[in-house]
Amino acid sequence: MRLLRTSLPSHAKRQATRRLGLLQVRLGSCWLWLALIVVGGTCAAAAQNKPAPTTIRVKIEATEGDSRMLLEKLNAAGAEDNLKFELADQGFHYRIVFSTISGTTSPTQRQVNASGATAKVLDPQGVELFDLTRQARFTGEGATNAVAKEMIKRLLKLKPASQGD
Repeated sequence: MRLLRTSLPSHAKRQATRRLGLLQVRLGSCWLWLALIVVGGTCAAAAQNKPAPTTIRVKIEATEGDSRMLLEKLNAAGAEDNLKFELADQGFHYRIVFSTISGTTSPTQRQVNASGATAKVLDPQGVELFDLTRQARFTGEGATNAVAKEMIKRLLKLKPASQGD
């Protein structure tokens, strides 16, 4: 830097200082890109090492549409807990008797849509494990979602050793 002060005219000093600053910015951004590549590679490797989801086989007794909707909601809500639900007529872990209810209520001169869902969860031998009812939802899908989330909470507490075969 001393040489710049003494031997160069002032405009040349400014140019040299700008170039030095640009070089520092470029080197800084190179380090940033290198850090992002390393972190990104580490995250990708961690995602690949995620364990396979635990598969829970269920027999759902409901209308075809309700059954499909409940299975979708169970899989969506179960993904957070690394659970995967699949339909089975035999060799199931749980039997679910499910239905949706819809109607209207008029608490104040105005009619409001009120949907609900009920589910009975039984073990393979037919012993009732728990019963769920969720009401006062705007849609059947919302009630199904509420039942699915609560069902997963309770199933995680029961989780038999035979799951995930």
